[in-house]
Amino acid sequence: MSKYTYVVEEWSTDTRKYRVESDKKLLLDEVIEAVGEAEVNEEHVHAKVDEIYSGKIKAEVTFAGTRIGNDIQWDIVAGREDLIDGEFYKND
Repeated sequence: MSKYTYVVEEWSTDTRKYRVESDKKLLLDEVIEAVGEAEVNEEHVHAKVDEIYSGKIKAEVTFAGTRIGNDIQWDIVAGREDLIDGEFYKND
């Protein structure tokens, strides 16, 4: 059994892109609700939306893809007290 355990979290900012098409002008809230209601997450897949929380709507939502974030951040969230002093690898 290991004597030391470190828990590491990694996070980055991914950007998911959707295209919402409608025959009439929409409110910002309607656009956002349509994306949530469509539940599409595969690239180029689309879903027709005819009702959202705020009422009837006629729109088509297409998932246009994800751009993976490249600003990855790291943090040790448990076990920091058991790290060897220093930030970088020692190259012995």
